[in-house]
Amino acid sequence: FFSLAYDERYAQAAVYLPILAVGVWFSSIGGMYGAAFLALGRPKWIALVSGVKVASFALMLAVLSQFDSTLTMATVVVLASELMTFAVSRYLGWRLGLKSMRAEASMLLMLLACSAVGLLLVRDFGPVAALHPLAQLMVLGVVTSLAFAPFIIKLVVPLIRQRNT
Repeated sequence: FFSLAYDERYAQAAVYLPILAVGVWFSSIGGMYGAAFLALGRPKWIALVSGVKVASFALMLAVLSQFDSTLTMATVVVLASELMTFAVSRYLGWRLGLKSMRAEASMLLMLLACSAVGLLLVRDFGPVAALHPLAQLMVLGVVTSLAFAPFIIKLVVPLIRQRNT
């Protein structure tokens, strides 16, 4: 995508984006926990989780500043902060009775698998690696759509059918 949309000066951003994307995954799950905390009368837990996010990020960034670090390392600190926030949200959710991680874990594994397959296709698989960046992006879109199709068929289609009846 970056070779299609940006010139070579921004190539390093292609390293940051996947790291930040995984962080966004954990952040979105944290948002769902936040909604559950609010619905169950625990708004202080949302503030606690937000405090953990800010404190963990500030602490890790302070530690990182003591070393000869790079922007990639700072990006990893953002991800680590999201992981810590997720861990606290998950624990608090468990205390409320939200004990199953099956859906979260399976979707995370799918995200990581799709990311790994996409990276391997674009970098190492000859026929795809040789394509124009726009064609590579289209191939990745098809592969991702096919990978998530079983989940959509299993989870979304029944919801649509139920709503239409």
